[in-house]
Amino acid sequence: MGLSRISQFKLPLLEKAFAVCPSAILITNIDDTILAVNPAFCHLTGYQQSEVVGKSLQLIRSDKHEPAFFSAIKQQLTQSGCWSGEVWNRSKDANVIPMTETIYTFCENGNQISHFITTLVDKSEAHDAQVLINYLASRDSLTGLANRLSAQSYFEAAAFEQKQALKKIAVVCLGLDRFKDVNDALGRGVGDQLLIRVAGYLTHMVADNGIVSRSGGDEFLVILRDVRDIVQLSALMQQMVSGIDTVKMAEHTNLSVTTSIGVAVFPDDAFNFDTLLKYADIALHSSKSAGGNQYCIFSPELETKVQQRLQMESCLRTAVQQEEFALVYQPKVCLQTGNITGLEALVRWHSPVLGLVSPADFIPLAERSGLILLVDEWVVANVGRQIRQWLDNGLNVPAVSVNLSTLQFHRGDLQSLILNVLSENNIAASYLDLEITEGVLMETMHSAVSILQGLRDIGVSVSLDDFGTGYSSLSYLKNLPINTLKIDKSFIDDINQTKGEAVIVQAIISLGQSMGLKLVAEGVEYQQQVDYLKKNGCDAMQGYFFSKPLPAAELERMLGDYALTPEC
Repeated sequence: MGLSRISQFKLPLLEKAFAVCPSAILITNIDDTILAVNPAFCHLTGYQQSEVVGKSLQLIRSDKHEPAFFSAIKQQLTQSGCWSGEVWNRSKDANVIPMTETIYTFCENGNQISHFITTLVDKSEAHDAQVLINYLASRDSLTGLANRLSAQSYFEAAAFEQKQALKKIAVVCLGLDRFKDVNDALGRGVGDQLLIRVAGYLTHMVADNGIVSRSGGDEFLVILRDVRDIVQLSALMQQMVSGIDTVKMAEHTNLSVTTSIGVAVFPDDAFNFDTLLKYADIALHSSKSAGGNQYCIFSPELETKVQQRLQMESCLRTAVQQEEFALVYQPKVCLQTGNITGLEALVRWHSPVLGLVSPADFIPLAERSGLILLVDEWVVANVGRQIRQWLDNGLNVPAVSVNLSTLQFHRGDLQSLILNVLSENNIAASYLDLEITEGVLMETMHSAVSILQGLRDIGVSVSLDDFGTGYSSLSYLKNLPINTLKIDKSFIDDINQTKGEAVIVQAIISLGQSMGLKLVAEGVEYQQQVDYLKKNGCDAMQGYFFSKPLPAAELERMLGDYALTPEC
């Protein structure tokens, strides 16, 4: 339609457009008297047309803006003919609503402003949504606690104040112990409720003296201000550890949870939040490594240990490929005959960078990093080759025990590994004995029993190592596919001095005999221990009394000198 055609219908057309426009429209004169409003304006403000036409624009203005605000708007309108921004206006029911106002000038007689045309858009929903977005961005959705960014902002504000007051701030990392067990046993719903309860306890304890945030998973971050000294801090941390232990759920009264805590202190340890958080996390790891249910305050020595651990892990990754491992073998001896009845293969690591590394240091690290799978595979493969070599040399070879980690039952293919080693070296399954600890079995009970039973069926024997230090229950022991119980060294050490240890050893021997299992005592060093074990019916011993762990060449001479007793 051409312009001339529109002009014929100009007035009716513009009136229709004014009436149906979804945006509120307001027309005022130079004195801010309202001349016209459309239905959308009435819907937005709650006023009828008759209630506003002829009235001052001040009718809908709120007291949220100073007069200078509107003076500035008028000045810009005079200069540019348009203004847009947020204005808080008042509706008929006295609610104050944020609106986006866009104002245009209308001029008559040249450049003389005679009217203002204003559109208004309700911003309250968008405003509320933005407030919600801002809230969610700073909060943990499950517990309602602050998140890490909010905790950092709190720390930075507090650090400035506390530095002026010569006070300390504690950055506290807190992790629930074995929380995964709760989720696995009772479901994530129960786990979530437990996290909410813990969050409530921490919030109540900290009160106005800091902020509690959730880092994610089962970990919380607490910023504590006004810390006077380490003595006060230690008391607070012990209170926190003890308090978490009291958190209960009405639906699961038997459920209890413990916590591990790591702490770093501003300004003693660092000034920077990220550095303090790193130090607190190092201390948290130290608490967990020590068994949990405790706190640890950061010290430089902890960081040194972390650096050493990282260096060791780096070296460990290349140790298998570089043939840095070696095997030694410790004999098991029949207590009745004194003959060798078995061997235990033990891995040793001589690093070109670190020197001789104790198994007590590198085995736990290998388990945490997953490298233990490679170590286990290397040990089993080399034991198989060594057995083959001894057989080729005409020696009588007893069963050789190898130790297995938990990960072999979680992520490894143990059955294939054993079968391949037996096949590649053409040795009978009876030459291999697999040693597993009570902890390994309890963590992987279902899968471990199935795998071990399959290996036992083909002739591989199974020993339960360190017996007596874990669950030691007849109810689970009778279901395990094992041949041998190994009595832990900790019970053997004081067998002649402590009545309690002697009673425990007697009980283990009786238990094993009643189930038809062989009994091997570990860590035997003295004649008195040998006499006691022989008298009470233990089958075999292992320890320095007979021999320390030996390299294969030395052991080969021993195998030639000593008679072999496969059954003891």
